[in-house]
Amino acid sequence: MKERDQALQDREQAFQDRDRALQEKVDLQKALDGEKGKTTQLAKERDNLKTKASDLQRSNQALEQDVEKKQLENDKLKETTGYKSIQRMNNTLTVAYNKVAGNKIAFLYENLDKAFKELAYEMTKFASIDPDVHAAYKKMVNVFLIKAMQKRMGQIKFSGRSSAIS
Repeated sequence: MKERDQALQDREQAFQDRDRALQEKVDLQKALDGEKGKTTQLAKERDNLKTKASDLQRSNQALEQDVEKKQLENDKLKETTGYKSIQRMNNTLTVAYNKVAGNKIAFLYENLDKAFKELAYEMTKFASIDPDVHAAYKKMVNVFLIKAMQKRMGQIKFSGRSSAIS
């Protein structure tokens, strides 16, 4: 009887092992099916990304061709005689404007130099007539010149006494 009980126990154990193995098989099959689903989904996403990349590449090529075409059109426009003529005229006008501006500066400088020399001459003559008035005008002229230089030419530090006009 002991053998029979042992055999029954062994048989019961075998059934339990079989049931456990079947359950593990079912669980593994479910896990495998889940992984297959994930793999399928990833393959779809990969294919979708490949399609998008291909579309973007075609779009990029089209844009590059368009840019190249526009650049060629722009180069052709620049080569036309009208554009070159306008460019030459613009350069000529710029040179002429700069010459006029330079001449104006030279003219103003000459007038300023002449006026300053005339002022210095008249003040020198006036010094012997009325020294007090001469000193007042001399101070006013010096202050004016210093302020004008500081304002127009930036802050200039003068060392010592300035006697520009006597």
